[in-house]
Amino acid sequence: MRLNFEFNFSVISNANGSYYTYSLYDKSTIHTFVMDISGQIKSFKWSESKPLWDVLYVQPRRLCDVYSASGPFGNCNQETWKCECLPGFIPQFPTDWSLQDSTGGCVRRTPLQCESKDGFLTIPTSKLPDEPRLSPIYGSEECKLACEGSCACIAYAFIGNGCRTWDKDIINFNQFTPSGGPTTFYLRLAASEIRSIATFPSSPVPVSTAQARNRKAIVWKIVLPVFTLVATIMGVLGYIYLLKRNKANKRGRLKGLQGVLTDLLKSKSTYIDSPNTNMFNDGGFGPVYKGKLQNGQEIAVKRLSTESGQGIEEFKNEVVLISRLQHRNLVKLLGCCVEGKENMLRYEYMPKRSLDAFLFGMCSFLVCYQILLKPCV
Repeated sequence: MRLNFEFNFSVISNANGSYYTYSLYDKSTIHTFVMDISGQIKSFKWSESKPLWDVLYVQPRRLCDVYSASGPFGNCNQETWKCECLPGFIPQFPTDWSLQDSTGGCVRRTPLQCESKDGFLTIPTSKLPDEPRLSPIYGSEECKLACEGSCACIAYAFIGNGCRTWDKDIINFNQFTPSGGPTTFYLRLAASEIRSIATFPSSPVPVSTAQARNRKAIVWKIVLPVFTLVATIMGVLGYIYLLKRNKANKRGRLKGLQGVLTDLLKSKSTYIDSPNTNMFNDGGFGPVYKGKLQNGQEIAVKRLSTESGQGIEEFKNEVVLISRLQHRNLVKLLGCCVEGKENMLRYEYMPKRSLDAFLFGMCSFLVCYQILLKPCV
């Protein structure tokens, strides 16, 4: 009767040694046996229809059952199938652990001091490590005293059939879930470690608190400068964007004034030579100067004061409103100037006189009176 549909197994043991062989029943198929980095033995069969390797056999099925999967003083957690250091221990080769290779195991964070300065950490629901030393002691307290009395003893456990102690590296230790496990394991640690840990948690054990802190510190050393650099670049780009947007907004606000804008230098040339004698009014919104264009036309230039409180929007509204109210009986707006902080308006000049001079000075009373009455008839 075949024990397997694929292989014929045989075990050979003689004076030269013991070994295990297998052969295929179907010689036309392609099989392979490998032991990968996990320590598991796996059998694969090639499938022509897929085409890929089908897994036929894996032993041990659970990673925690692989011999020394977590190395000395390591704990393979049955829930997560991940290796962790026992409390009070740190990875011996942190780089290998970061690459998921924990076979190097762990080392003590604080050396043992012996002479009653050490203590025992209680680890419940555990699978006992390999290679214990059996002692004919039939009491848990006697078992503890026997381990305490020997500085070479690093752990002990007491079960119904006797006392077990360990004086070598702890190999193949597994912690089970809180729901069950064979027995309780007592691990010897320095007194300072016992005070900080107190008892072994039933939840998955972190690789190492110190290692976790170091890892976080490394991450922060990388993340913080990168974040600062990105924030600085974003701040500079944002500042440049705001400057460009403000300039664009200013250009948009002044777009309606393109028809009446004049050159600043030409506007200044009308009064800059003698500002005190040419200024004939100093209103609440700024001084008004008398000037003369190159063609001899007399003009009035209103220079907006920076202390007037009038902004660019008010200035624009004034220019647009006056430019639309062009009438022969009103003072005309000849142009305006906006450059930097300078805001100026150029008006048609009207000398200071009484109104009757304009009504009656250039014509007789009757003629002008008739002209004034015409629109009313």
